Amino acid sequence: MQHVDLGPSPPSLTTPKADAERAALRAFYSIPGNEKLPYDKGFTAYKGDGVREQLTEMFKGKCAYCETFYKATQPADIEHFRPKGGVTIKDTRPQPPGYWWLASEWSNLLPSCSDCNRPRRQDFPGGLPRTAGKANRFPLASEAKRAAAPGQEAKERRLLLHPSLTACTPPVLRHAEHVHRRAPAEHSSSGDEWGYRMSASPSSRRRTSAASSSTYP
Repeated sequence: MQHVDLGPSPPSLTTPKADAERAALRAFYSIPGNEKLPYDKGFTAYKGDGVREQLTEMFKGKCAYCETFYKATQPADIEHFRPKGGVTIKDTRPQPPGYWWLASEWSNLLPSCSDCNRPRRQDFPGGLPRTAGKANRFPLASEAKRAAAPGQEAKERRLLLHPSLTACTPPVLRHAEHVHRRAPAEHSSSGDEWGYRMSASPSSRRRTSAASSSTYP
């Protein structure tokens, strides 16, 4: 994964309209009893003028996750790194409230191809087709650390790489290895597990371990 500097946010994310949506979200989730409810008025600020175009330009028409060149065949999905309206844990339906306070945060928006962003049936080597794609997943090292309010995400230890918020230096990233562990057949309801592990060379194992154990947003 290549590092990408996000640069300044598009002006449409700082307009009075966008600010009003953020204020409405804060007001909704400040009401006692609404903490775990879905936001029923929808999210629109992140779709503002220039957002998709700027993401496409910065990532050179490539998906932020798989780096497939999507520009020639499809428009980019505006992907929320941390899901805005609910989080899928294991095989559950998305559980609200999600990271609503990051719904129009520039650093939380990425361009994604439809295969990475949406739950779609995919063919995998050595197995039957199954539903894959990030969709509303955001895996953590500890579910107990899942953020429920603004600012708490700083305490999360995420298992998903971000091309702009990466915790590791480029030499360490060369040793990042994607891990997919199939759930045993007798426990298939628990779902597969996805993540990354660091497989450093002998000369860099010590500094790699230190970098991979740190906590970053």
